[in-house]
Amino acid sequence: MKKVLTIIILLGLFAAAISGCGAADEADSRDSSTLEQPSESTTIESTEPASETNPALPEELVGLWVGTGEQEGGGNPISLEVTVNADATGKYTFKQAGYTESYSIKLAMDSGNFTVNIPKDNKLGISKCGGTYDYTDGKLTLRIKTEFASGRIFSYSVECTKKGDASGGQVQDHTIPTQTEAPEETQPENLPTEANVDIAAAVAHIKKNESIDGMKPGVKTSAITKKLGKEDDFPAVIMEKMQMFYFSKGYIIGYLNSSKKVTYVSAMPPAAGKTARGIGIGSTEEEVRAAYGDGINVGLSEEGKIVFGDESASIEFIFENGFVKIINLSY
Repeated sequence: MKKVLTIIILLGLFAAAISGCGAADEADSRDSSTLEQPSESTTIESTEPASETNPALPEELVGLWVGTGEQEGGGNPISLEVTVNADATGKYTFKQAGYTESYSIKLAMDSGNFTVNIPKDNKLGISKCGGTYDYTDGKLTLRIKTEFASGRIFSYSVECTKKGDASGGQVQDHTIPTQTEAPEETQPENLPTEANVDIAAAVAHIKKNESIDGMKPGVKTSAITKKLGKEDDFPAVIMEKMQMFYFSKGYIIGYLNSSKKVTYVSAMPPAAGKTARGIGIGSTEEEVRAAYGDGINVGLSEEGKIVFGDESASIEFIFENGFVKIINLSY
């Protein structure tokens, strides 16, 4: 009797094992089927553009285009230069009220859109720039939309005419000139050595004495409004880090919304203000070195940019063709 019971028990266990294996195999089969056949709602986007949806750029669009336009809702007119290459890349140069900015551009043939490549660390706080374009009767019209991190949005429409050809499909530097004559280019080896400067003294000077036309970090925004008047535009979105735009006067002021204290002052054309040592927009690189050579930070400076001070407090001079184009004061 005991032998019979033992046999029955063993047979039961064997049957259960077979059933379990079958269930596992079925589950594995279902899992494999699920992996091999994704549901219709699952999409995987390719990181490579599809060549069939990006046809070749028409030859008539290749070249240098120049035009002027108006800001929607009123404002200062703008000048635009766009160099378009055969591969739909190019250069976008925008000028308004004496201020110039230049970035690379990419046209999409399939949609009629274009995108301007804006660096994330750009000083203007631009978060996005692009729009649409169309070519009719020999005219290239761009409808531009520029968005700022503060929430402000500026829109423009510019009709351009062709002024030249891009050489070999490559971008030529046709930047709108801001000076009639450029001095001899200064080489990087002209940067001072650390033994010739005192960065700590430079930082102390900035915090105690420096300003641009009397405007400096730490003051209240009411002092800026009193000096410069009404802003060119107002923010659409209120954030902690805000900006005051005075493009017509050549200034951008950064401040904290909670305290209304200024954090930086940026000057660009047509700003007439000067630093405490007499440097302004249009000053030469030689003049900057003569005035601020005692505190130039070699580690932060580079070709086309001289930084006086350090990360905690600095004056940054950005050059174009050897002349000061932008001054940034921050601490």
